[in-house]
Amino acid sequence: AWERDWRDCSLGGIDCTLGVDRADFVYFAGHGGPGGISMASNKDSPWFSGNQARYQTLRWIGFASCQTLRVQGYTSPNEPIRRWFNAFQGAHMLLGFNSNMADVAFGGQFVDNMRLPTFFGIEFPWAQLTIAQAWVKTAFDMNAGKPAYIYARSSTVNPLNNKLPKPGSSIPPRPTPVTSYHWVWWEF
Repeated sequence: AWERDWRDCSLGGIDCTLGVDRADFVYFAGHGGPGGISMASNKDSPWFSGNQARYQTLRWIGFASCQTLRVQGYTSPNEPIRRWFNAFQGAHMLLGFNSNMADVAFGGQFVDNMRLPTFFGIEFPWAQLTIAQAWVKTAFDMNAGKPAYIYARSSTVNPLNNKLPKPGSSIPPRPTPVTSYHWVWWEF
C-alpha cells in the first residue's frame, strides 16, 4: 500500500479512484503509531496521518499496527484519536490497537471470528460476533495487545452492533450525519 491509497482525493490522494475508499472493508497489517500508519514504501510518503482520511464508501478498517488508535499520554485537544474524526464521511468503524501490537498472524483469525457460525449447513446468526467483538476476541485470544476501536453514530445509525454481512446481502446504512464519536479501548 502507498500513502496516497489512503489519502483523500481532495487532498491529493487516490483513495476515491484507485485506493481504499473503493472497498467496504479494508485490513492493514504493518507499522503504525499514534494517529496514523507507516508505509513500507517511501512512494509519496512513508507516513499516513489519519487527518487526511475522508472515507465515504469504505465502512470498516482493521489496523493491525501499533498504537494507531492511541490516546493516552496526550492532552486535549491534541489526542491522536481526533485525527481520525474526518474519516467518518460514511465510514462505520476503525479497529486498531491502543498499545503496541504483537507480531502475530492476526488477519486470518479475525476473519474466522467474524464469520456467521454454521453447523451442517445450518446458520446461527444469533451466535455471530459483531465486528468489534471479533476484533477484541482475536486480540485477547492471540495476546496481540490492547485492542481499541472508534465508531461514529448518527441520530438513526449505531455501527457498534454491525456484523460482517453475508456475500450479496445489503450493507448496513451509513452513520451520517455524524452526531457523536465513541472510542473504546482496553488497558489490562
